[in-house]
Amino acid sequence: MQTSLFYIFSPTEALLSVAREFIPEDDQLLKAEVWSVICHDRIGCELQRDNVEAAYWTNFAARLLYEAPEPAQRLEFRTRCLSLGMHGCWTVAVTGRGGPATELVDDAREAAAFLADNGIRLSVGL
Repeated sequence: MQTSLFYIFSPTEALLSVAREFIPEDDQLLKAEVWSVICHDRIGCELQRDNVEAAYWTNFAARLLYEAPEPAQRLEFRTRCLSLGMHGCWTVAVTGRGGPATELVDDAREAAAFLADNGIRLSVGL
């Protein structure tokens, strides 16, 4: 049997804090990313977590380099990121679960109706 593991890389508060000082909010460096790995029940996963995280960190570090002349703000941002390290910059969640968001919304509508039937109303609507 074959399954997928999904690695979700989200920026930490420390990375976002440093970024607010040095780079624009819309910078693509700060976007969460999801990468998948195929796992087989008999031979294991094609890549181990350490390999995936190392690859992500290497690619992130490479995106921190800019063509000369490099702005001083970018240089300071890179220095701070490298001092934070992988886990200071990124939170990594791994899951084998997931599905279409439309299913999530459909399930939530049913859950909201169930909650309402039991006198509980949430402040968010669907």
